Amino acid sequence: MTRSFINTGLTLCALASATGGALAQSSNTPTASAPFNATLFGVIDVNVRAVRNGSARTLKSESTDGLTSSRLGFRGVEDLGDGFKAGFWLEAPFSADTGTGNATRFFNRRSTVSLIEPTFGEIRLGRDNSPAFNAYNAYDPFGTNGLGEILGNGTTTGIISALGSGAATLSRSDNQATLRNKGATKAHQS
Repeated sequence: MTRSFINTGLTLCALASATGGALAQSSNTPTASAPFNATLFGVIDVNVRAVRNGSARTLKSESTDGLTSSRLGFRGVEDLGDGFKAGFWLEAPFSADTGTGNATRFFNRRSTVSLIEPTFGEIRLGRDNSPAFNAYNAYDPFGTNGLGEILGNGTTTGIISALGSGAATLSRSDNQATLRNKGATKAHQS
């Protein structure tokens, strides 16, 4: 799985780079073009913890995602000229202790393409944070990890829940068209 992921990621970066170069060369108007910018990024959060419960013995264990979520991602931006930029963002969660990721959807955290215009803002298409998540996450001091997490991180212990609806869109949702404009966010889901 790891080798396949690295090969897939390198292939995506190479394809995006080649496509960006081809688009820049096909233009009839001469423009100053910056090189394609691609970044491999990630976070690994592994910890050791000890829990004491009164006179019961101390439980010691290794754990992941104590302060933040472990993730690996690729993002890139291509300057299209005249202030316009095109970008992509692919981000996958994984368990640092086992090396496994999401079994049904690899880029489960974020998978977007975007067009950025200097005065209008950024239009994102794809899987991203839901508008409700962006609204309350801005004021949540704990984020989505740890004892004070507001969502329960897939459990029923968070403050906000799906209330038995079966909704899986508390933090992220698919098929969004999102406009990000100087601090304001508007989204439409299809």
